[in-house]
Amino acid sequence: MENQNKFSKCLTLTLLAMMTLNIGLTTVYATTYEVESSLTAQPSEDGSIGAESFDSIEIDSAIEDTDAANTTSDQTADPNLKTDATPEVVDPSVTESESSNVVNSENNDALILEEIPEEVYDRERTADKAMQMMEDDLAQNGDFQALSRSLTISPTTTFINNIAASAVTTWSTHQVLPSITIAQAILESAWGTSKLAVEANNLYGIKASDDWTGEIYAINTAEYGDEGWHIVTANFRKYNSWLDSTSDHAAFFTSTAWRKENYKNVVDETNYKRAAHALSAAGYATDPAYASKLISIIENYNLSRFDPVPNITMSTYVENDGWSGLGIGADYNGKVSGTIGESKKIYSFKLSIDNHAIADEKGLGIEYAAHIQDLGWTNYVSEGTALGNASQNKRMEAIKIRLTGNTNLNYTICYRVQTANLGWTGWAKNGEPAGTEGFEYGIEAIEVLLLPHSEMTPSSPEVAFQSLSEMKAIQLSYAAYSQNLGWQANVFEKQTAGQMNLRLEAFKINMSNSKYAGMLQYQAFVEESGWQAWQLSDSTSGTTNQAKRVEAIKIQLNGLMAPYFDVYYRVYVGGIGWLDWAKNGQMSGTNGMASRIEAMQVTLVEKGSASPGVTTRPYIEVPPISYKIFSKSTGWQGAVSHGATSGAVIDSNQVEALQIKVPNLNISGTIQYRTHVQDYGWLEWASSGETAGFTDKGKRVEAIEIKLTDDLAAKYDVYYRVYTNAFGWLNWAKNGASAGTSGLADPIKAIEIRILQKGSTAPGTTATPYVDKKEYASVLYQTHVQNIGWQRAVADGVLSGTTGLSYRLEGIKIDLQNSAYSGSISYRTHVETYGWQGYVVDNAISGTMGQAKRLEAIEIKLSGEISEHYDVYYRVHAQDYGWLGWAKNGVSAGTAGLAKRLESIQIKLIPKGLAAPGSTANTYIMK
Repeated sequence: MENQNKFSKCLTLTLLAMMTLNIGLTTVYATTYEVESSLTAQPSEDGSIGAESFDSIEIDSAIEDTDAANTTSDQTADPNLKTDATPEVVDPSVTESESSNVVNSENNDALILEEIPEEVYDRERTADKAMQMMEDDLAQNGDFQALSRSLTISPTTTFINNIAASAVTTWSTHQVLPSITIAQAILESAWGTSKLAVEANNLYGIKASDDWTGEIYAINTAEYGDEGWHIVTANFRKYNSWLDSTSDHAAFFTSTAWRKENYKNVVDETNYKRAAHALSAAGYATDPAYASKLISIIENYNLSRFDPVPNITMSTYVENDGWSGLGIGADYNGKVSGTIGESKKIYSFKLSIDNHAIADEKGLGIEYAAHIQDLGWTNYVSEGTALGNASQNKRMEAIKIRLTGNTNLNYTICYRVQTANLGWTGWAKNGEPAGTEGFEYGIEAIEVLLLPHSEMTPSSPEVAFQSLSEMKAIQLSYAAYSQNLGWQANVFEKQTAGQMNLRLEAFKINMSNSKYAGMLQYQAFVEESGWQAWQLSDSTSGTTNQAKRVEAIKIQLNGLMAPYFDVYYRVYVGGIGWLDWAKNGQMSGTNGMASRIEAMQVTLVEKGSASPGVTTRPYIEVPPISYKIFSKSTGWQGAVSHGATSGAVIDSNQVEALQIKVPNLNISGTIQYRTHVQDYGWLEWASSGETAGFTDKGKRVEAIEIKLTDDLAAKYDVYYRVYTNAFGWLNWAKNGASAGTSGLADPIKAIEIRILQKGSTAPGTTATPYVDKKEYASVLYQTHVQNIGWQRAVADGVLSGTTGLSYRLEGIKIDLQNSAYSGSISYRTHVETYGWQGYVVDNAISGTMGQAKRLEAIEIKLSGEISEHYDVYYRVHAQDYGWLGWAKNGVSAGTAGLAKRLESIQIKLIPKGLAAPGSTANTYIMK
């Protein structure tokens, strides 16, 4: 035993030395599997390799009825193999089959068992032992301390080496992948240790069917029937060597017409994963994990290196660990090299193609480059060359791999990397970069696949390569879908998309580099619908052909762009104008105001750069408010919301009652309001939803006051204005101030209300929301009319003169009344023959009497303190032209050079800031 152990260690060291010198030895994976009993390869009588006896665990297989097999559907399991349950379809590329239970009933004394004795062969137990031996082997293979204690070659490595050569021949003779042949031998014979493998050289558990002419080996085995487990004696094929067993196994798949059809997806398959699943689907085994076990064995021992396709071998130099495999082995096609979840950087790597004869035959080579910390991209190096800067611990940030040779187009090289802070990138291929540039993120693991063009390349939603310099070059463009216009042309950063005075109904944003399109997303808040789902680049957010306004938007960056860039955006809101800039997912627009976005601007800025403008108030959010008025002639009108008009400005209705509602919110406070009613004065305060005024008395409302309470009042301002019969729209009042008139018997006809965030700009002018008779000035005037003489005096917009009679105005007197302010009113007229006369003041006559001279034009203006509080408006009815527009504060009204008489006039004093009483166009017509 001692001599044998010495010999084993010497053999191991010799093999390791040969590997180091690269003298062409087939790859040997040294392990530290501590053999409890000696294992040596024994030649058989004909000189081929067999194995000494270990445990007596055997593989069994039912005897095939050849005639029946030839008439059986290809959906039937192979009757030459033990099938205890229906196989499951694992790979969708493999046809599902059904298998039946086959029980050898030759032994009439078969014993029904509750459990299988240890000395009786159980196929599942053999497979379990095979997998356990692999687990133990791999665990010890990765243990450096165990490696330092023992360098004996494990029985797993010995077994692979013993049958590899014969397995390779199965491809050329029967087109069965060597990796599948070896993996099945391992699983079905427990690495050659079963009694069937040792005494009959039968590695695959194939029974002696009727067409078998060789030696027979009988063994007790346990099989499952309708009544449970039975012990039966079964006849198995006996071979002279493992080479013969391997050859017969390959021939087995095509030895009958039935088998050719049943295993058609196994034969000629060049992908070991698909071949494994095809075996399972064809009913070779009933274990639903059979395919995954074969694949696990193949990948853990790199058995695909024996297959007739090129295979990639890769090693990586990992931070604190050095080269992968402790310099003894390497990772290979489809395996991950490096570490995951350990935050260890890769400093160097190297690639080569196994199966050199195959690669040379196909003219295939490989070369690769890397992006190294502080150094940038390296030149390409050829296979087997270590690429990187391990000596200086320079992290590797990206890689490129490409195939070379005359026939490289027959294959695709695919690869991806695990990067710090990002995880796995997307798949790159054929020289494309994978990783990052400019972010200082190191690669921690690499996965490489060499695939024939016939195979589908892997894909993933992640980006394979992300570059900071590429991101800096990105430009945004965007387009708006506007009311009545539809989609407008794309505009670029900071330009305006949309149209003022038209609602924006939808928008979309594009990135100039589509690779990063998934890193930009945006959403719209749409009338009646609220926030829509996030959209990605070039997708529509909002609605089209639905006439619904967008009230707010959000735009944000994702992925690697988010830490390095800010996206800014702002919107133009109808009735408000441009709001300030929002950024990175903040809301931009309004909420609770029923206000529409009309235009937008977007820009991309590097992190740390200045914003494109003020960022104080990008979003206005207010409590939703609704209100309605009552009129005796129409009853309660429908409720309107934020800023809309309740009532009518063109009919004779008057507001008689009012209701305002603010829903319960998550802050304290409510809305309160009261009305000043004809004959009653100010009524008591009403709260949200209550009625202020009367619905049964026909009394007009002349003024209102509205206020918020508690936290509502602390966060918001309430603005409101009224339309009166005498003044039209008065200015905006705020937070409990009076709006309307007092003492003028002037009814309110319409109301508008808005709630705004505290400190927001008022929705309009606030100079004159309320007119009190005590402070109200009126204007009194009378005219001298042809054939009539002086008419009685009228005031405040009442017509003086005639219409339809063709009587000329000949003179006029104007005066102020009830003014709380000092000052005077002055005026002059343009008289037939005489032209413009001089200004007169305060009830003096301008014009003529008894001379039959027509007035053709007039100018009126205020002076003194009253001019600071009022505007004087006036308009005239001119011969052949009718009513001209309202003139103001000394502007000429009438005609010149046309010999047209003035026939009547209206004059009004309007508090400063209020609208003109009508159109101001065409006040004065000259020849």
